[in-house]
Amino acid sequence: MKLLAAFLAVVVLALVAAGLLTQASIATEPRFVNQGLNLVIALVAAAVIIAVKPSALTKKWAVIALVAIIIVGLLIVHVPGLSRNTIKGAVRWIQIPIAGRKFSFQPSEVVKVAFVLLLSWWMQGPARKHATHKHRVFIPFLALGIVSLGFFVQKDRGSIIMLAAVAGPVMLLGGAKLKHVLPYAAVALVALAALAVFDPMVRNRITAFREPDTQSEAALHTKRSKQALAAGEITGVGLGKSMFKNKYLPENHTDFVFAMIGEEWGFAGTTTCLSLYLIFLTIGLMITVRAPDMFSALAAFGLTWQICLAAGVNTGMVIGMLPTKGLALPFISYGGSNLLCSVIAASLLFSICWRCKRRRRTTYNPDAAAEVLLPV
Repeated sequence: MKLLAAFLAVVVLALVAAGLLTQASIATEPRFVNQGLNLVIALVAAAVIIAVKPSALTKKWAVIALVAIIIVGLLIVHVPGLSRNTIKGAVRWIQIPIAGRKFSFQPSEVVKVAFVLLLSWWMQGPARKHATHKHRVFIPFLALGIVSLGFFVQKDRGSIIMLAAVAGPVMLLGGAKLKHVLPYAAVALVALAALAVFDPMVRNRITAFREPDTQSEAALHTKRSKQALAAGEITGVGLGKSMFKNKYLPENHTDFVFAMIGEEWGFAGTTTCLSLYLIFLTIGLMITVRAPDMFSALAAFGLTWQICLAAGVNTGMVIGMLPTKGLALPFISYGGSNLLCSVIAASLLFSICWRCKRRRRTTYNPDAAAEVLLPV
């Protein structure tokens, strides 16, 4: 399993390197310096996490810490003096002064990682011990509803959907029955439909997705991202030669950074990028299967799915297959929140994988097999 952990590290470092190279190509110097500092902080956090056994996260103090992180992450954006001015109506960021610079941070990214870990602990602990509908389904959905309410107040609709899309499979893998989960999922879908009807921001994005020829901001973003991808053709226009980075495509360093990869690196670059995420998914599922305990398995699956789902939704948005959403591309988009939480998730996967026991090779014994299959 140590070899698998090494492959995981190589894939993550390749994605991070691609992100830094892209940011260096399209971003201004201060922004690139900030991303470099973000990477240093992320690597320090990774070293600390790898040094700690995953089983430590099931201890009482760790569970209390995860609950505290979630509560603080949901409330701190409303604290005067820390809360950053609203961006497009959303209140999701705080400003942290470090070494004379002001760094923006999105606490919801940390909340999502902490919730996956907390849910993994619950499903392997209290839910497994009691094995009742209340413990396996009701309480997890209640916790999900409380966190979703916190995101709703922040006007972060996308995080609600993404977290629910991760929490559901983790619950099923943890022992919840599908027939018990479906009614709650149906209620969530009804709530989502209500958002699409009554929430102007969600409604406008869905309208832009259904009618891409409109002159709305969301439709214009998608149109230009497609144009940037098409301009790259097979091998791209070359690093630093993007035309769409010059205000033609807003948010090209964050939400639409995949379009910049397509323009400068071409189809070869985007295919390589998607292949790395696919390899990451494969490794994460292998770690899930070989994890030493149920908590590690649930956490490995949840974190893997969280990163790969975000990558899939982001790229789907960029190519026009999904409505636009303020969602970063893991490891690659500019921003300390995205980079730090993506590296933390990958570090937890690495820590679990590194501590998995290697399976012993066994030789096939036809006589023993016959005794098992055809008992006398």
